[in-house]
Amino acid sequence: MTLTRKEFLRQGAASLGRAALDLAGALQASTGELPKREPEEPALERGAHLVAAPQGSECFAASCGCLSCLERCERQAISLVIGQGLRIDAELCNGCAVCVEICPTTPRSLVMVPRPSEQDEDAAVLASR
Repeated sequence: MTLTRKEFLRQGAASLGRAALDLAGALQASTGELPKREPEEPALERGAHLVAAPQGSECFAASCGCLSCLERCERQAISLVIGQGLRIDAELCNGCAVCVEICPTTPRSLVMVPRPSEQDEDAAVLASR
């Protein structure tokens, strides 16, 4: 298995975080006090009923060339429109959420949303006429 530099650094940071929590647990055992922890992120929902969607303006792709999500998308459902940002092809997106996991921004620039139904798409086409 090969890792990109970004993945390597992310895994290293996660390992340091786990070590810090282990140390905090040891301190609690010796002093009886528990250091304050930030709540963990909820589990990321995945599935064919979901599709990735860009969120907010924090995406690095438009400004500094971060293409982590685009490079990791096995279905090639993500594209970069210069000057606008990310575009997701809902027909190609399989809802795996790898793009959301790999996104380095906080808050994340991609979220999983319910896949639009065919009725919603038909209504959008009719409204655009």
